[in-house]
Amino acid sequence: MKKYNLFKILLIGFFIVVALTWIIPAATVTSGAIESSKLSPIGVLDIFRILILTLGHYLQYGVLILAIGVFYGILNNAGGYQNLINYFEKGFKKIPKTFLMLTFTLFMLLSAIGGNHFVLLILVPFFVTVLFKLKYSKLVAMLATFGAIIFGNFASIYGFEVSGYINYFLELDVNYNILVKIALFLLTLGLAYILSENFGILEPGKKANKEIPLYIDKKDKKSFWPIAILIDVVVIFLLIATYNWKFGANSDFFIDLHQRVLDFEILGVSIFQSVVGKVESIGFYNLSDVAIILLFVSAMVAIFNKMKIDETIDSAMYGLKEVVKPAAYIVLANIVLGAATFVSPTFLHTLTFYTVDLFKDSVLIVSVFLPILAGIFTNSVSFFISVFSEVIKSGLGNNDSNFIIGLGFQMFHSAIMLILPTSMIIIAGLTYLDVSFKEWVKFSHKYVYALFALAFSVVAILTIIL
Repeated sequence: MKKYNLFKILLIGFFIVVALTWIIPAATVTSGAIESSKLSPIGVLDIFRILILTLGHYLQYGVLILAIGVFYGILNNAGGYQNLINYFEKGFKKIPKTFLMLTFTLFMLLSAIGGNHFVLLILVPFFVTVLFKLKYSKLVAMLATFGAIIFGNFASIYGFEVSGYINYFLELDVNYNILVKIALFLLTLGLAYILSENFGILEPGKKANKEIPLYIDKKDKKSFWPIAILIDVVVIFLLIATYNWKFGANSDFFIDLHQRVLDFEILGVSIFQSVVGKVESIGFYNLSDVAIILLFVSAMVAIFNKMKIDETIDSAMYGLKEVVKPAAYIVLANIVLGAATFVSPTFLHTLTFYTVDLFKDSVLIVSVFLPILAGIFTNSVSFFISVFSEVIKSGLGNNDSNFIIGLGFQMFHSAIMLILPTSMIIIAGLTYLDVSFKEWVKFSHKYVYALFALAFSVVAILTIIL
């Protein structure tokens, strides 16, 4: 494909969404009924307004990617990181399939039970490097990392960015039909393994990838254990910190702990806040907070390893250069959908209302069609469900139907996110690994079909038995 085809796809997508605002009326929905409905077309100046609004909201995603680049740029020159890579390469050289399957399982599991799944992108450079060393292709490495995150969203159990939002806005208990979700996770994981075995991608290629992003191949004499422990601690902490324990688990433990720390004073001065600065309670970290933590840890690594200032700056710049493209495109992907999400009301209100109203007697149809519609125009389950939950509940509104629709949302929306260019996870993978959109569609479309088939079967069965 030509170099800028991905940009062209996104640009065409943006103008298609803009054109729809001239065709489909934007409805104001109140108490389950349309209060008003009229065309709300986006004009030339509105395009620039949307650009500014989406940049302001989604810039944190790009900043996180840049912070990851700085983090690995420092790790590459601090010592120990190359030995960590070599340790895993040697350990799994004779059993590369095991490492591939463990990688996929880890990313999928953490995505299904953790906080913000974008935190998992911190792990991607390490696992991609090892997979490349084990002679796996870019496409396989992308599926095992970026793709596995979406598989985890598909079969989300407690993952707050998917299940957490759905449970909260559809007023479902966090453990409501939890066995169904666990069974779905196991089925999805098994399906992924069976498909990968049948497609022959579990076996590595004959040659290792020479060009590995965010990796400097050099001799390293330092122990890898400090780096390994550091990466584990940082990721685990951030997955916990981005999980909203108050709304996702009905727990105020971290809020109370945070308040007690802030209340500790000496001579009337809050020591912690004065020394450290403003720190959010665990459970309320956003991606900007994650980026700040990563940059702080990067600085500490440089200091403890006695890196010179010039060396630290050069390392950070190396990391930034490696990820500037993914950072830019992940923000650009959201600008494409800004015309449908950052103007209120939008034609999405109209489409959502009539979908629920026309098919309110068929939970199956709503559970299938609505999340696909949401996936086309929004790349975030949490955004769509938070904005349109009242419309959904007004048309249906009992626990079983809301559970089925919620499950349908996480499944069908995730399935379509595996292949759409506006998916933030996928576009990050395409640009980070330099994979063309055409290549990815050709490689992943069979997985998408399988996920759609599984999702439809699960929704259909639950509609009958619940």
